[in-house]
Amino acid sequence: MSVPVRLPWHAHLLRAIGVAIVVAGVIDPSFTRERTARPTIAVVSADSLANRELLTAVRARLAVAAIVTGVEAVEDVARVIVGDAIVGDVMVDGRAVVPTFVVSPHVIRVGALDLPTHVSLPTRVQVQAVLARDGGAGAGAGAGVVTVQLRQHAVVLAEDSVRLDNGVPRTVSLTWVPARGGVQALEFRVHDRVSGDSTRLARAVVVDSARWRVLSYDARPSYLSTFVRRALARDPRFAVSTRIVTASTAQQRVSLGSARAPESLASLDATGADVILVGAPEALSARDVEALRRAMREQGVSVVLLADRAAPGPIDALVASGGWRTSVRREPARVRAATPPADAADRVALRGLALGTPVRLPADAEPVLVMDDASQATVVWRQPVGAGELLVSGAFDGWRYRDAGQSTFDATWRDLVAASAARRAPRLVARPDHLELVPGERATVVVTTAGGRARPAVAIARDGGAPTAFGVHPTAVPHEWIGVGYAPSDAGSHRVRITVGGDTLVVPMWVAGEPARGAADPFQLVRAWARARGGDVIPASDLGGLAARVLAARQPRPRSLPWHPMRNPWWIIPLTLALAGDWWLRRRRGWP
Repeated sequence: MSVPVRLPWHAHLLRAIGVAIVVAGVIDPSFTRERTARPTIAVVSADSLANRELLTAVRARLAVAAIVTGVEAVEDVARVIVGDAIVGDVMVDGRAVVPTFVVSPHVIRVGALDLPTHVSLPTRVQVQAVLARDGGAGAGAGAGVVTVQLRQHAVVLAEDSVRLDNGVPRTVSLTWVPARGGVQALEFRVHDRVSGDSTRLARAVVVDSARWRVLSYDARPSYLSTFVRRALARDPRFAVSTRIVTASTAQQRVSLGSARAPESLASLDATGADVILVGAPEALSARDVEALRRAMREQGVSVVLLADRAAPGPIDALVASGGWRTSVRREPARVRAATPPADAADRVALRGLALGTPVRLPADAEPVLVMDDASQATVVWRQPVGAGELLVSGAFDGWRYRDAGQSTFDATWRDLVAASAARRAPRLVARPDHLELVPGERATVVVTTAGGRARPAVAIARDGGAPTAFGVHPTAVPHEWIGVGYAPSDAGSHRVRITVGGDTLVVPMWVAGEPARGAADPFQLVRAWARARGGDVIPASDLGGLAARVLAARQPRPRSLPWHPMRNPWWIIPLTLALAGDWWLRRRRGWP
């Protein structure tokens, strides 16, 4: 009878380990420990169909580092909105708790669009905008040609093509000449030929046929003032009234002029004029000079001094240039713009034999016309005076060279006076909440009046239709009023007319079924909204660092989570080794 061989202790250990692994796997013990779970990011879009390709690309980028869902929850680490349309917030206790990023499909950004809301007929309107190609870090060369258009419905009013480099802003300018009056709905459109992306901004502009009011006052007869006045009278943009002092003594003045023109500047009511042309300014009295100073400082009027000789007088206290340096030439000298327009370098070209330049240019003055020689001495300049401005001319005998083949006398003075009229400080300022409305929508207009003005009257009406009055109430700010009304039911162009005293201001309104809310730059609004929630706007061409930026906004916090260690498939290796080792040792020792 044989005695069985005794098994070594490590054979029993291997069997015990194998049995323990099997028992632990059946029981599957659960432990709790602090650890960071795989973050969850919600990827949503207000228009999944239009943004489906970009939506798929964003989800693929984020799926590498996070769990991507299409449903938002408070537990999300962040959320990503695909497209420029804002989606509602995830709120807790009235606060947005999830960092929000916006992946924008647009490549071209339009900022600082300068399109006036009110212009007069006929006027050349310069429409300027700052464009930038937001190509991102992964956009390669990031350059291409874009087409810029100003459109009215299907009609292209102005068009240009410019080259944009990645990240380099560029200012573009379009010229538009309105052909008719009324409120016009315009669209500024930028089309990228490389990516096919289009950006559009809508505006409503009122084109008014109202004319600038010009008072021409000559302290004595002046050739320069006469020919400037005649140039303005031939332009339908100006309504000119005249007063010429033909004789003056200490007791009385003898003058000729329009019925609307004041007998003297001392009795001037500047509310009836946008610009005051003053011929022979050296002949003004001290009372006249003080009246001009008060009109500029308090009423924002623009004053144009048309000197035809270098003679001292009370006006020197207002000009403060130290007098004139007069140069008399045998051949006429040329005067050009201090900053020539980019589209026409020779647009301004005055000539004269006797030209005056200031002894010293006032510190706050801006040169307008200068000598076309090496000296570039200032001949015409403007300077602010209170709420208004003063335009001073030293082109003493420029009127002698009025022929179109020699100079641009008429066009130059029309442009200078029109620019001064446009700069006049407004007596009324209106800030509407929207220029595009839907029928029945609530509309508000904040009106600021000059000091001491009465309650303004505010009404909205279609061109030629009956007006509907707004309710007008004072605000907590002095001289500020708010008008509240509702958009009419009929679509089309409307005007909100604001009247107080003898001043009237017209604000355009466009009533349509689906108005385009034209902000100065919608991209900036979306970016501000995203940054207020701890995120930012990321261009579609820069998705490479999307996951890192999104996760960095709010790192997932460790939390207590259940842990099942025996559910790891790697346990099969030690179980196999333990059981195989036990079997091999038993067979070697002769154990069954």
